[in-house]
Amino acid sequence: MKQLVLPTIVLFGLGTGAAQATDAANGTPGGPVTILHLGVEGTVHETPDLLSVDLGGSVSAADPASAQRQLDARMKSATNTAEAAKGVEWRVAGYGVDQTAPDAKTRTIWTAHQTLHLESTDSEALLGLVGKLQAAGLTVDSLEWVLSPAHQQAAEARATVEALKLLRVRADEAAKALGLKVQSIRSVTLPEAGRVRPMPMMRMMAAAPVAPMASRTDADISQDAQGEIVLTP
Repeated sequence: MKQLVLPTIVLFGLGTGAAQATDAANGTPGGPVTILHLGVEGTVHETPDLLSVDLGGSVSAADPASAQRQLDARMKSATNTAEAAKGVEWRVAGYGVDQTAPDAKTRTIWTAHQTLHLESTDSEALLGLVGKLQAAGLTVDSLEWVLSPAHQQAAEARATVEALKLLRVRADEAAKALGLKVQSIRSVTLPEAGRVRPMPMMRMMAAAPVAPMASRTDADISQDAQGEIVLTP
């Protein structure tokens, strides 16, 4: 959590006595003060620049060793293909082996599975690669546009500025509605930034060994700001 403190007022109390002590500390004439607690949310819109895809490899066999051996060969071929693609980053994760026995009379089936994660700012190259990997037996579990770390950081910074501007505007509006004026902003708290509102995610069917389409939707990045505002007559 980040906190920006602008010390102006020391006492919270309302009423002439507390206010006079506070004002005296600031060298201003005595008078009542009101502390306004205000919360706002600043939001900016950012177009995602990074395409992210998860593909699943899965092989079933009568014994776990066979399932694993076949899966390892399939994933090795897939990662070799991914490595050859320019501008695409990849990693594997989520390796596991599951046992399935439909009923007591049916032989147990072992299924080995693993996920191949791909991402790139070059959507044309990545989607072409996805089509090749689907044809090789992998399935698309998820496909979505996200913000790259650099764009995420820049959007968070802009959202923070928007939140702070909005806090000042709302403080002035509240003061006017109360027949008061803003003397100072005593403190501002900025909770963790960077909340991204969900964007549509496209899930693909296994029986579609062609390059998928990926629509891009703007993301909303928000930053909250809470402030203590000192109001005077």
